[in-house]
Amino acid sequence: MTRTRLLWIGLSILSISAVGCGGNGSGFDTGPITAANNTSQVDNGPDTGDLAIFLTSASRGEYDHAWVLVKKVELKLATGGTRLIFDDAAGVGIDLSSLRDADGQQYAFLNSIDLPAGTYTSAQVTLGRAPILFRKNAASGTQVELAGLTPEAKEAVLNVPFDPPKMIGTGHDELVLDFDLDQWHEDKGKLTAIAKTSLAPGLESADRVLPALELGKVESVKGEVPQQTFTLKSAKTMAIEVKTLATTSLVGEPSPAAVSKGATVEVSGLYDVNTRRLDANSVRVLDAKSPTLSKIIGVVSDIDAKTGTWKLQPSQTRGFLPGSTLVSMTVTEGAKLYGASGLALGREEFLKGLSGDEQVSVLADGAYDSSKNIFTASTVRLQGENSTPGVKVEGLISDAKSTDQTFGLTLTGYEGLYSKPGAVATIAITPTTVFFDTDGKELPGEGFFAAIGAPRSATVSGTYDAATNRVLAASVKLGPMVEKPKPKAAKR
Repeated sequence: MTRTRLLWIGLSILSISAVGCGGNGSGFDTGPITAANNTSQVDNGPDTGDLAIFLTSASRGEYDHAWVLVKKVELKLATGGTRLIFDDAAGVGIDLSSLRDADGQQYAFLNSIDLPAGTYTSAQVTLGRAPILFRKNAASGTQVELAGLTPEAKEAVLNVPFDPPKMIGTGHDELVLDFDLDQWHEDKGKLTAIAKTSLAPGLESADRVLPALELGKVESVKGEVPQQTFTLKSAKTMAIEVKTLATTSLVGEPSPAAVSKGATVEVSGLYDVNTRRLDANSVRVLDAKSPTLSKIIGVVSDIDAKTGTWKLQPSQTRGFLPGSTLVSMTVTEGAKLYGASGLALGREEFLKGLSGDEQVSVLADGAYDSSKNIFTASTVRLQGENSTPGVKVEGLISDAKSTDQTFGLTLTGYEGLYSKPGAVATIAITPTTVFFDTDGKELPGEGFFAAIGAPRSATVSGTYDAATNRVLAASVKLGPMVEKPKPKAAKR
């Protein structure tokens, strides 16, 4: 298949339709499509392709921040009907002003989807009815309703026409929607939004695409840990190829986590338009029955170790829009706290991690109180790469080599390591490794390898070295001897 960039460049004033409580959520005629709005009944031939969807802004306009809640994107077929290409009932909160910096346009990855070939005349974008706008030097934002909505409308459907119509679905395509903030204007408290499709300069450069957060089910797992690929699916509106590496962190609920077909996962990472994959920085395995909570991602400041609170400058949200440039963060009693590697942390250790020398980012799940500008988190994870991520592994010792100062560990449990039960981790002893027997008494280092001559378990804490694919042990605690299964007596 060939790759094509969508080169629609006409400037378009977005026509707005109101969306209320009833119906299928569309403010336009869906033609022959069912209420689900997933696929057209029009036969467009056997060809299929993949489409990656991005948002950008050619300018920052008069705003320091311009937050919108994106809930749905549909494509309108020339033959009638629509195809749903992005759907998030809670809504993705994106600061459009952050999609432009001194070096040019930046891009927020929204979705990737396989779809049959078709000719399309426009995109329909469903937004929350009131973006939050921060004027120059304002610490707080103002909700401004989009023009043309009825009082009962909860959402707005924005129409972005394509001129000329475009064939999609015969190769690798990108749809880049440019919310050009220079063209936005307010009149009598109502906002008229302007958008255009973009040539997307620099989209192929990794530093121009912002980190993404995606939720779905795992399909088609290939490869062995830690280097795997899988498809992230969600109904008929998502087909994102995900790639994991040794540096990918893995968080599980419960632990140990494993990425397997059918698992519900949340993936954070960077989408590479050249490889058509989301390179995963972290994968979180979720209980499919857990409620979907609001989310916030941003940079930490103003840490108060006594109260365990801090401020967060948000870069993306799910389910709400922030009302201030800094959101006050607190955690629930018993909140789950994780390091960048996915290792579970205590409160004191986590707060220490927030106070790193460089800017520290976090991803939190919880609830936002807009009246108090407080986000109360039940789960918080440090974000970003760590050259020596903290890990904790346990399992059955094997292949001990005193000359190399290494041994294998067939894993039954692990934190901070992208792995699976039954995988073998190589443990490397260092000059500073501390050893303990089954009772927790310290062992002399020179006698350690003699003590593990027979099959037994161990728990190892340390750091992971991606260059050598080894766990560098800070401490090793021996577990009980493991009895070999007795042979079954022969039947008489």
